[in-house]
Amino acid sequence: MSYADAWNLSWQGPRTTGPTTIIVDGINEEHEEQITNMDTEEDDYTLDSSTAVEDVRVGRATAMSSEYQNSDLMDAMEVDWELSAVKPSANLVIVDTNVLISQLPLLKLTVQQLDSSSPPVDVLFVIPGIVIQELDGLRNSKKQNEARKADGSLATVSVSGLARRANDWLLPLVNRSPFIRGQKTSESPRGNWMYGRESMDNDDLVIECANHFSAAMRVPPENMRILSYDKNIKLKAKIEGDLLPGYECFGPSPGWNASQLLDNLAAPSQVSRTPQNSQRPDWGKVAQKKREAALATPSAALHRSASPVPASTTLSTSYSAPASPQVDHTPLKPWHPLNVIQEQLRTYLIAELPGLIQQCIDLVRREQEAEAQRHENISVYAKRAPPSRLSTIPIPSEEEWRQWTLRQAILWIDKVVAGKAVGNSNAHAAVIGSSSGKLADLIASSAQGERGARRGQDWSRGDWSDAANAVERFLGTGVAGQLRSAVEQAFILR
Repeated sequence: MSYADAWNLSWQGPRTTGPTTIIVDGINEEHEEQITNMDTEEDDYTLDSSTAVEDVRVGRATAMSSEYQNSDLMDAMEVDWELSAVKPSANLVIVDTNVLISQLPLLKLTVQQLDSSSPPVDVLFVIPGIVIQELDGLRNSKKQNEARKADGSLATVSVSGLARRANDWLLPLVNRSPFIRGQKTSESPRGNWMYGRESMDNDDLVIECANHFSAAMRVPPENMRILSYDKNIKLKAKIEGDLLPGYECFGPSPGWNASQLLDNLAAPSQVSRTPQNSQRPDWGKVAQKKREAALATPSAALHRSASPVPASTTLSTSYSAPASPQVDHTPLKPWHPLNVIQEQLRTYLIAELPGLIQQCIDLVRREQEAEAQRHENISVYAKRAPPSRLSTIPIPSEEEWRQWTLRQAILWIDKVVAGKAVGNSNAHAAVIGSSSGKLADLIASSAQGERGARRGQDWSRGDWSDAANAVERFLGTGVAGQLRSAVEQAFILR
C-alpha cells in the first residue's frame, strides 16, 4: 500500500460489513416507513370490495384532470397488437380499477394459471385506458385502509401503495402477455377514447371499451364480462342504455381462488341474450311489438316529463294512424338489431324533441331581438350588414310544431344549430345539414309513408355515422357515443 492510500484510509471512520441504515430526519418517518415496508414485503394484500370502490371514486378527480398525463404504462399500451389473434370464441374480461387494487393477488394467480393451463383457456383480460389513469390518480392518494394478507392477518396499507403495485404488475405484462391487453387511445367508437371524456362518466368509458373490443374482435356479447364491484357500472352494464343487451358484471367473491374465477369467466354468461335453441339474439318480440304499436296506437302528447311512447313519427297531440297505412311489405328481419336501434332512437327523440324545439325557439328569438337592436343603433345613411342566418329562421307557434313529423322537427332544429355555428357561411351550413338529413331519413317512418324512410338494416356504416354526428350536435357526445357503440355491435350481430 502506498503512503497516499494509507493517508486516505486514515481519514475514514470504522466500516461496517452489513446493511447500513441512514436516517436523514424524522419528518413523515412513520408514513414513509409504512409505504416502503409494504412495497418491499413479499405479502400481497386483499382489500374489502366496498372500500376499494370508495377509494377509486375519491381518486377519480385526479384521473379526470386534463393536465394529468399517464406514465410508462399508458405508453406501453400504445404498441400494435394483432386483433385477429383473438378467437371469436374467446372470453373477453374488462377489468375495473376497484378489482385491480382489491384483488391483485387473485389476478396474479389467475394469469399464472392461464399460462400453465392444459388444455388452454381462451380468456383475455382487457384494461381500459381510463382504468390506467385512475390507477395513476390513486398513486398520489394519502388514504390508508385495512387490508388482509395472504395468511389472513390484517394490516394497514396505503391506497397509493396498492395502486403502485397494480401499476408495476401490469407494466411488464400489458400487450406482451397473451392474456392481458391494454386499450390504445385510438381504440374507441369515437376514434379516441379521451375525446369528449369531460362530458362522460368513467363508468361509461369502461362500458364503451367493452363495446369496442366486442365489435373489433368479433366477440359476441355473451362472451364478455366486466370485473367490477361498482354498483353503478353493474347497472349500466346490465341495461347498456336499452340499446343493446348488457354484459355480465360481477366482482370476485371473498375467498375465491384462481380456478373458481376462471370457471366463472369461461362459463356461459348469466345474462340472457338469446332465445332457447337459437343462435340469434331475441330481438323478434321487441321489434314486433314496436311495429304493432306504431301502426295501432295514437301518439301521446309530447312533454319532457312524459314517459316514452310508441315509435310514431308525428308530434301532434291529436294525431292518429291513417285508416290504410302505407306499410313497407318487404320482409323485415324482426330480430335485426339495427332495426331495434332505429325504433329505440325514434322513441327517444320523441321524448326529447319538445325540449330541444323550445330551446331553439328561445335562441332564435334572442337573436332576432339582438338583430333589431343592432339596426336601431345604425345610422339610416350607413350601409347595413346582412342579417345573421339565425335571425332569419321563422319561429313556429306551438300549434304548428306539434303538427310536425320527426323529420320536419329535426330539419328545423338543424337550421338553428347550423345558423348558430356558422353564421352566414352557406358552405359550412350545407355540410352540417347533410348529416342531419341522414338522421331525418333514419327516423322517418315507413309505416306512415314518409319520404326517404328506410329500415335500419338497410343503412351502411357511413349512413349510421352521419346520423350519429347529427345526434352528437343535438344531444351531446354521451348519447352519440352510446349510439355509435350500439351500431358497431349490431353490425357484428347481424
